[in-house]
Amino acid sequence: MDSLKFRRQELKYKEGELKEQIVKFEKFLKENDSKRKRAYNKANMEQELIKQKERDILKLLQEMDRIIQQNIKLKKKLQKYAIYLNYMEQVTQLSEEFQEPTVAKARFETLIITRDDLLMSEGENQAAIKEIKNRLTKFVKQKSNDILMYNNDLTNKQNQLERAKMHTMKLEASWTVIQNTAAKRTLVLGTVRMAVQNLHNIVKKEQGLLMECPVGEINGQLDTIQQYLLDLKEMLIDIYKRDTVISASTLLFLKK
Repeated sequence: MDSLKFRRQELKYKEGELKEQIVKFEKFLKENDSKRKRAYNKANMEQELIKQKERDILKLLQEMDRIIQQNIKLKKKLQKYAIYLNYMEQVTQLSEEFQEPTVAKARFETLIITRDDLLMSEGENQAAIKEIKNRLTKFVKQKSNDILMYNNDLTNKQNQLERAKMHTMKLEASWTVIQNTAAKRTLVLGTVRMAVQNLHNIVKKEQGLLMECPVGEINGQLDTIQQYLLDLKEMLIDIYKRDTVISASTLLFLKK
């Protein structure tokens, strides 16, 4: 029994050691796999870095080639423009105002700046002139409309004046007719007054009165004439009646 128990304990111990070795081995495998992955990633990164360096080198070579070509062009341009430098040096040697080409260049740059300022000022002046022209155009258009309106109003006023003149002429013609009619009526009235005056004088003479009534009292004269005619009418009626009675008496006498 003791040996069996001992063997079981020994087996259990060995089993524990085996498990521990298995765990260590698995850990070793995991660590080894992680190292392998890190090494693989590092190799990829180094390879990508190498490719990037190669691209950078190619780009630098292209840039260097471009710079070399540009340098060649600049040298050619420098050779081409060297005649101008020689010309400027000769001019400055002959000129009393400029001692060196750099002074002439500075003067030229100053003139360029001045020209640009003048062009800018001219542009601003042109803009101001354009604005003034636009305002002037609007002003002229407004005043033209005002003048047209005033001309229309003046035409209307002239038409009204012509109509007023025609109306005045009609009124003057009517007034002339009225004056002529009044003159005729005044003449007729004067004639009537004279006739009434003459009749009145005749009546007064018949009545044995030599006093004449004033010319302006035509109503009194007419009353006098009317009264005279009424009296004359009554007198004639009395005479007619008396003559009738006499005629009747004569007839009766003759019949007897």
